[in-house]
Amino acid sequence: MERLSSLWVDKAMIRLLLSDIDGTLIQYDPKIHKTDVDAIHQLQEHGVQFGLVTGRDIGFCRHLLTHHNLQADCIVANNGGSLWIQKHKVLEHHMDGEEVIAIMKQLDAYVGMCHPFICSEEREFFLMKHSYTADAWQSIRKTLAYLGNLSEEDLLQHLHRTKASVVKISLYTCNEQTTNALLPKLQAIFKEYEVLPTSIDYIEITKKGIHKGNTVCTLMDKLHLKKHEVGVIGDGHNDVPMFSCVEHSFVMESAQEEVKRHGKRIVKSVAQAVQCVIQYNQNEE
Repeated sequence: MERLSSLWVDKAMIRLLLSDIDGTLIQYDPKIHKTDVDAIHQLQEHGVQFGLVTGRDIGFCRHLLTHHNLQADCIVANNGGSLWIQKHKVLEHHMDGEEVIAIMKQLDAYVGMCHPFICSEEREFFLMKHSYTADAWQSIRKTLAYLGNLSEEDLLQHLHRTKASVVKISLYTCNEQTTNALLPKLQAIFKEYEVLPTSIDYIEITKKGIHKGNTVCTLMDKLHLKKHEVGVIGDGHNDVPMFSCVEHSFVMESAQEEVKRHGKRIVKSVAQAVQCVIQYNQNEE
């Protein structure tokens, strides 16, 4: 695969900007602010490629982009578990069905404190329905209705029936306090996996060694990009691994102080990061 722009060879310019979604490109309202949408269009008009790097699934990413009339040149989805370049899936790191069943059986004791689920590529969500009372099931369906299509089929039944492989397991924790309480427990139980908080109310489990940092490095390798040619922006602990992969790392002002320490520059928005990239490239011309 060729460089993103052959016109920039031997120039120390930023050719690609990757943005996290939750807490960065969108906040609690799942809409991208118009100033950020306009900035992304401006970025691409200046010849800089744009991509997403997120814990979200590919279906959510596509819907978000389409809704805002945006184009992504690449998408790192599922917290590094999937990589898409243009419209082509380049790689995906799966856990096999039996492996996921074993994990889910261990998570069953925590249902209520958190709500584990998986998502198919068609954006159908499966929860451990049989672990809930009828009233609790209806309650969590209402709470998670924003995700989209919540299946009535129990997650374990689905896995036994389909033998489907899974890229990641998501756990909705309801709030930051529960996330902080659960995280060390789950990391101790699942030492052979990556267990990371992806927002204040989500924890995600992927195969060991699978995170945003490694997959961003893979993306750079496939696009023949060097560290100084890529910028990233994020706000969470799961973004930290990718900050060390590039020279240009932007951290949201709203991020926790521990996360901010790993970035090169603090910004208030994606739009501000875009302006930094454009100005940097103009100075390098």
